[in-house]
Amino acid sequence: MEENNYNFDEFTDYKGKFAPRISIGQNGGFGFSSGFMNKYSLSDYHFLKIFFDRERLAIGFKFFKTSGPATAKLRNSGAGGYFKSNSFWGKYNFDFINYVGRYTPKEINRDGEKMYVIDLKESIK
Repeated sequence: MEENNYNFDEFTDYKGKFAPRISIGQNGGFGFSSGFMNKYSLSDYHFLKIFFDRERLAIGFKFFKTSGPATAKLRNSGAGGYFKSNSFWGKYNFDFINYVGRYTPKEINRDGEKMYVIDLKESIK
């Protein structure tokens, strides 16, 4: 028998979700995966601001622990989060249905604060 030279770490998180994703659902809501919330340590953040760059078709999200001017309440499920965004799509007169899907956000620095950005891609139907 060969000598054990391995240093194994036992994997036990079979039901865990680790992919950091922001999704746009069929109803237009924004979903934030538990992987996203965990990766960026956002489980204590209950409010957000949303930004839209129509020219680049990008949406930015800033998260806050407390309510402030122009913040919206984020529904936390204990793992991920959700925001119903009908007013967002309505304000920009934007037909989101062609952009439903999951996106991997990038973290950027805007005005000294972290922002998470998704670049929209039209889904092929």
